[in-house]
Amino acid sequence: MSAIWIVLVFLFGCARSARSETATADAPPEVDRVLLTGTLEATAAIEVRAPDVDESQLAVRWLVADRTTVKAGDRIAELDGTALVERLRIERRDLDTAETAARAAARSTAADLAAKRGAVRGAEIALEKAKLRAEIPADLVDARRAQDDKLELVRAEATLVATREELATLIQLQAIDAQMNTIALVRQRRAMKADETWLSDLVLRAPHDGLVAIADNDSTHKAFVVGDLVEKRRPVVLQPDLAKPMQVRTQLADVDDGRASIGQKATCTLDAFPEVPLDCEITRLAPVATVAMRDSTRRSFAVVLSITAPTLRLRPGMSVKVDLRGDS
Repeated sequence: MSAIWIVLVFLFGCARSARSETATADAPPEVDRVLLTGTLEATAAIEVRAPDVDESQLAVRWLVADRTTVKAGDRIAELDGTALVERLRIERRDLDTAETAARAAARSTAADLAAKRGAVRGAEIALEKAKLRAEIPADLVDARRAQDDKLELVRAEATLVATREELATLIQLQAIDAQMNTIALVRQRRAMKADETWLSDLVLRAPHDGLVAIADNDSTHKAFVVGDLVEKRRPVVLQPDLAKPMQVRTQLADVDDGRASIGQKATCTLDAFPEVPLDCEITRLAPVATVAMRDSTRRSFAVVLSITAPTLRLRPGMSVKVDLRGDS
């Protein structure tokens, strides 16, 4: 009985091995594939940047919704100008104070000049009188009186010269003071005007009709959101040029290093058009893997693929599935 069981087990094993070899022979060959997910982005875009203001960083106060269609001149972002508003208030107060002081100085200057011109006129009258007394014939006055009149004439002439010099000096000094006050006021007005311009520049507007996309924050590597800080002259919103070709940006995990190369063909499928797979090609591949945000254990290579779909309505931000085939 045991011999029969041994024979049956042997025959069952042979049959199973034959079936396994047949299944293996009929199975299609394995293909080395890497599946990635990425995002469609424009290859060319107009950058709407934060203004070049004195503040090194500005907070995002308001943002248009991503991928919104706008008209030229529409408000697409607004940066917080609280510090500029406060500085502008102080500048206006200081300018009002300076203008009030300048008007008071002008009135004081006018009074001083009037007084000094009056002194010159008085000296001129005194000189005329001294001349008249000095011209009286000597035989009509005593010798001492004649000598005193001549001395008085000399003093009157010296007084007039000194008074005129004082007037000229006062006019020159007051002209310098007035010029300096004017320069100071011009500088204050220019500073205030610059702050007013900067304050208006904190409202970013669309340069032309079209679609807008929110730029990435260099600190978070994600699109800007309200409350983020943006450095001056940095892009905040983008207006993609939809007439130019699109590209796909994705990440290749470091464990797949060597399974992608520049020029490698792939298939890109947009979530918006799943029924239309598109040919794409790797155009850029980062040489070094970088650490993923908030996860120091994950590293990946940045990958950019070109894509052509003239019959589809492509828009930046669309999700894309990328199929990299090792046999391509």
